[in-house]
Amino acid sequence: MSQLQVGHINDARREERIEEMKARVAKKEAIREEERQNAFIVNEQQLDARIEEIFTEKPFFGSQGNNIWDAQGQPKSVQEMLAEINKTQKNVVDRYAGPAIITGKRMQKIAEELTGGKME
Repeated sequence: MSQLQVGHINDARREERIEEMKARVAKKEAIREEERQNAFIVNEQQLDARIEEIFTEKPFFGSQGNNIWDAQGQPKSVQEMLAEINKTQKNVVDRYAGPAIITGKRMQKIAEELTGGKME
């Protein structure tokens, strides 16, 4: 403890640890770069595979249900949207929610538009 009070302790392995950290960072960066490159469709086989994956005969059949509403739920009705804006919902928590929730939803939509991906 007295050495800590006097000043810093010399670390004989400092340069070695720094090199190990640089190698770890470079390895992680290389993995991220490879994942980014693999995310794009660059040949016809990848394009065909993606088209077959998206455009199937029954895209929502199976565990998700028979249609888009079974998979993602029904859209809000006009009355529900108006009640949300006018603060006349039947749910007390939603009725007295502050503007921060709506602002958060709007900011999320803007971020999704700017990044081109779904934000959760």
